[in-house]
Amino acid sequence: MRLLTQEVPKDFNIFQISCTHFGSRLCHQTGINTLLEMVNSKYEGVKAKHNYVIHHGDIIEAICPDDKRFFSVTISQPMILSQVDYAIKRLSNISPANWIAIMQGNHEDHHLKFGYLGALIADGLGVPFATSECKITYKYKNWTLFKQYAAHGRKQITSVADDPERATVNMKLILKRQMKFKAGDCYLMTKGHTHKLITLKPRPVLYLQDDGRAIHQNYTKQTDISGEEYIHPDNRWYANVGAFYKIYGNQMTQWDSEHPEDSVFSSYVARGEYDPIPLGFCIVRVREGKIQQVDKITV
Repeated sequence: MRLLTQEVPKDFNIFQISCTHFGSRLCHQTGINTLLEMVNSKYEGVKAKHNYVIHHGDIIEAICPDDKRFFSVTISQPMILSQVDYAIKRLSNISPANWIAIMQGNHEDHHLKFGYLGALIADGLGVPFATSECKITYKYKNWTLFKQYAAHGRKQITSVADDPERATVNMKLILKRQMKFKAGDCYLMTKGHTHKLITLKPRPVLYLQDDGRAIHQNYTKQTDISGEEYIHPDNRWYANVGAFYKIYGNQMTQWDSEHPEDSVFSSYVARGEYDPIPLGFCIVRVREGKIQQVDKITV
């Protein structure tokens, strides 16, 4: 785990992204174009220079022929180092001043015997490398505003509930359960990996108290979010930050055995019988030093 400190103003945005999978034909390039445009533009009243970005890993596809998921026609750039170079080229559209960190995902982890591929990309961009998990302390001048725990993650988040409302609640609770013990001083907890867009905000709980004469109602709340004191799991923000990997390709009407690279194909996501999910990312809106909202952006 790497510990990072980020100097920020009182009002800023944090773009939480993951799973770009550069090097795959299933990479959602138009969605990434939308992301880059939004990072470099004013968002909800905050100037572009105060839009910060953290990548939670699976930057590149990084799947080789010895991987059971490998299918040559789904790979747009078969050489891993070419994928690294292309990722640097695409992500260099974000200024180093806007980056918080780049993390390593499980796709890059398949090549740990050679070293950190995520570090190659981070170094090429002039951005801090944060390994597979990190904690970020957001500071305004000499004050700590709050801390974030971020990880690529490895566990999936699924629900077999038939009702969509119950399934949504189940997955939110799974996200919270997976993350709540990872750090006790973080107001914001995020992960990638699952490709899902899930957010969960603090939930005030009603309680009763008396003053010796009468019963009064009140609600739990976290007055100190700096991390100097323990932050109860119910009082934190959580996000599973989404992805840019499509289930299906663009060419879906033609099969040519002599030119399979120009033909219809099935991704390992489709072959694995995963359900379709919205693609996108999250934006954490911070105003007056506190998290105001976590926006789910679908692309």
